[in-house]
Amino acid sequence: MTVANETTGCPAAVKQPEIAITGQSTLLFATAVGVIVTNLFAPQTLVGLIGPSLGFTAAAGGSSPWWHTVS
Repeated sequence: MTVANETTGCPAAVKQPEIAITGQSTLLFATAVGVIVTNLFAPQTLVGLIGPSLGFTAAAGGSSPWWHTVS
């Protein structure tokens, strides 16, 4: 038999354990996001140096870092 709230007839809410995010978890998640996001913008700073040696024009070199994100 379930316990019901006398006024509404709904089952009594079961108290869920509280989960706290610690400082270590926050640091871990922030570092992970930083590493993931760095992969999106870091190649753009190197295009000016590497692009001409590969024969890229400025336009072709500028669009190359995001090709892997759209395919």
